[in-house]
Amino acid sequence: MKQIDERDLMFSRINYKKGQENYKDYYTRNPDKKEIDDYLRTLPGLSNEKSSLFHKFGSNLIDSTFNLISDINHLAEGKKNPKIIPLDKNIATKQIKNLGLYFGARSIGITKLSKEILYSHRGRNEKIYGEKIELNHKNLIVFSIEMDKKFINRAPFSEQTIEVAQAYLKAEIIALQIAYYIRQLGYEARAHIDGNYLVYLPLAAQKAGLGEFGNINIIVTKDYGPRIRFAAISTNLPLNYDLPIDFGLKNLCSICNKCVTNCIGRAFSKDGFKQEKCFEIWSKIGTDCGICMNSCPLSQPLSDELRKDITSTNYISKDLAKEIIKYSNDNYNKRNFNSNELNLLSEINY
Repeated sequence: MKQIDERDLMFSRINYKKGQENYKDYYTRNPDKKEIDDYLRTLPGLSNEKSSLFHKFGSNLIDSTFNLISDINHLAEGKKNPKIIPLDKNIATKQIKNLGLYFGARSIGITKLSKEILYSHRGRNEKIYGEKIELNHKNLIVFSIEMDKKFINRAPFSEQTIEVAQAYLKAEIIALQIAYYIRQLGYEARAHIDGNYLVYLPLAAQKAGLGEFGNINIIVTKDYGPRIRFAAISTNLPLNYDLPIDFGLKNLCSICNKCVTNCIGRAFSKDGFKQEKCFEIWSKIGTDCGICMNSCPLSQPLSDELRKDITSTNYISKDLAKEIIKYSNDNYNKRNFNSNELNLLSEINY
């Protein structure tokens, strides 16, 4: 698999401004993306007061949380303790996984830090734009954070994005805590957190056995669907690896397609996922939408019997997939949308 260049992600491209060197460099090399990107930059953007779903409390809470994330993500790297505490690989693996779950992760896996997981170049930070990524760590710890379904079921309103931001913050704190701990033991460790990634997290999560790629081009898990966020820690601490899993997601996705049909940005086509179409909706409504996550049957409550069947076999057969879709259609129709505001903040009225 070819390495992904972080410069090509919309989160990077949207920040290239006319007159800056990164703007000139990127569109000299990618002239086909200039017109669409210039258009997207004219739209209000996430949490902007001119966006259609802006709210003076909710949108500012989103901004304040992401500002906090940005202010502390430089802590991803640090010096290790010169005194190494020897650890058996089996004990270290068990300890790191136990700590991750104790700190609040829902699942945690470990994979080899192969070249294809690394981005090829930095793109989101103007000061280090275009910097080739080199990382000599051998192992990658990946973990998931669950997002509360009552918030996700408010998609595309602000409560959904409030929960997304909160999940990124929780993931950042856990990743930093694990990285600091590993460095205290005398081993190198780097946290890979929002705005400061060196790795392509969806692929890392798949290789670490946390889920499978679904139709919406993100990782879907057996227990929470796509209602999760990830972070990671790369390290030279000796660890055992987990293996990728196959829990039958393709059997479900092949007959479901709710994420595709419910997408208000029409970001899915025969050619695959179009990040520009997705980002256009974000930029217009002022939230990160989340309807695709909310639409997945696995992100919603299922009957106890269906959950038992999924858990007992660890696999969604074609027949079981049909039962899941039927239950979802009977109980949630197109998707499980909560039309009632959550009143998270005082005086909030959507």
